[in-house]
Amino acid sequence: MLSPGTHLLVVNLYRELGSYRAVAAVIGCDHKTVKARVEREERSGVATVRRAKLTDDYAAMIEAKLAATAGRITAKVLLRTLRVAGYAGSARTLRRAVAEHKREWRRRTQRVYRPWHSAPGDVLVVDWGHVGTIQTAAGPRPLSVFCAVLGWSRVRYVRFTTSQRFAALTSCLADCFEELDGVPARVMFDNPKTVTVQLVASLSVFNPDLVRFAAHYPFSPVTAAAADPESKGKVEALVKYVKANVPTEGFVSLDAANRWARTWCEEANALVHGETCAVPRERFAVEQPLLRAVRERPAAATGEQRRVDKCSTVRVASARYSVPSRLVGEWVTVSVEGEEVRVHHDGAEVALHRLQPPGGASIDDDHYPTPPPTGLRALRPVTATERTFVALGPSAEAFLRAAAAAGASRLPRLLDDVLQLVRSHGEAAVVRALERAVLFGRFSADDLRSILAAGAAVPPPRATPAPLLELHGTPAVPTRSLEAYAWPA
Repeated sequence: MLSPGTHLLVVNLYRELGSYRAVAAVIGCDHKTVKARVEREERSGVATVRRAKLTDDYAAMIEAKLAATAGRITAKVLLRTLRVAGYAGSARTLRRAVAEHKREWRRRTQRVYRPWHSAPGDVLVVDWGHVGTIQTAAGPRPLSVFCAVLGWSRVRYVRFTTSQRFAALTSCLADCFEELDGVPARVMFDNPKTVTVQLVASLSVFNPDLVRFAAHYPFSPVTAAAADPESKGKVEALVKYVKANVPTEGFVSLDAANRWARTWCEEANALVHGETCAVPRERFAVEQPLLRAVRERPAAATGEQRRVDKCSTVRVASARYSVPSRLVGEWVTVSVEGEEVRVHHDGAEVALHRLQPPGGASIDDDHYPTPPPTGLRALRPVTATERTFVALGPSAEAFLRAAAAAGASRLPRLLDDVLQLVRSHGEAAVVRALERAVLFGRFSADDLRSILAAGAAVPPPRATPAPLLELHGTPAVPTRSLEAYAWPA
């Protein structure tokens, strides 16, 4: 502290020396004390003599550079420009001058924030946040958190999802309205693509699906301006707070994450809020009667919309799921509930599948009018001989496929020989011979004749196992139980 008698001495010395540190060395105090004393005298109206500086002639250039770079240019970069312009001072002198100009520039351009207070039941502010990844049956998926805050009571709602698409947004909003048992007059969003399809003169053009969703409940959708902490700072602070409080080990499943979110919200809404100095749950008891009634959840909030392709399937998370073939070309609603994938059409469930990993498929044969493909080329007999042979039944088809796969030569001639054997030995005997020929890989007319000639003497296709050898009259051997080998207690 300076004595009253040294105050004038400090000011006079500064007029002569022009340096806070030089005056401090003479007086024997800190240079910050000298600076505070001199600035106080300047604010009080006492005229002081300011010594000219080497940077005074370049003040206009410094101000222009600060305005062009939004105050971000550094003295190191600016020094090169001023050297060309004739500046002969040191880099340290320029740094001091640039710092002083920056302080003055920030004082002139700094934004003045005005607190924003909403009325009870007026607005719900919502936002998304990313919280790492989570393991699902479809593999690791990005984990997102949906946060919502009632503007007046500051009641908070948190829910985790694996998507930020429109269906996830509407589902979270519907869950939030049901949790609050009411709908506010307005819902304020940021400007994601699910909400704003384009900007015209800085005005948000809303997603038509969002407009229909808002008309159902109803509420008025609004979007916050960019860098507008007065309006959306409440929910942005909630997103940061949730991220900071998520367990470091993460969650084992999405259901576990949402159970944690419900517990956390119950605890947070029961604590005194730092801004309102009141318990959000108690303020919500006053705000809730002012909310609008909740209506039945629309189809847009039950899942994601998908068009059924020509294969009578829909794709979800790079996996394919079948739906009834009558819905080809129609729009259906797909929702993922835990490990199940449900498909709805016109409000009715038309398919239920187990969640598949990316690239997987879940196909229900009942969804198609034709049997499942076998991967085998169908037989299409052309000649009369071929039609007669195929008419013998499955055994003949198996013989024909096996003979073709084995590269049997003169196969058309072989079919004629088989039909000759049918006329001489009967169809039943030839069919049995064809079965045995396929079993042992014999595909010639002579082989079939040998099998037919052998008849009942043909060995069985599979040898029966021999009975176990039993020995009688062997001497008995004394045995001990397992308890006899136990360690003594």
